Amino acid sequence: RRAEESPVDLGSWLIRALPTHKAIAAMASTTRETVARSVSQLAAGNIVERKGRILYLRDRERLEKLAGALDNALEESFSR
Repeated sequence: RRAEESPVDLGSWLIRALPTHKAIAAMASTTRETVARSVSQLAAGNIVERKGRILYLRDRERLEKLAGALDNALEESFSR
């Protein structure tokens, strides 16, 4: 929801003024370490790239699929 199209890199998206890992963790009710590990895994998969306080979404479609799969898994888990 915070992403915007890059004015320089067409087809790329970015999040400016990225919140700290601690702030993201508080929003997601998790730990700073979990957020840091997740961002690192996404970067290793070339899905995102972090440059300072800007997060570039290099593969937005794949990120959306991962988020959808996670939502489905959680929904299934809680419906049991």
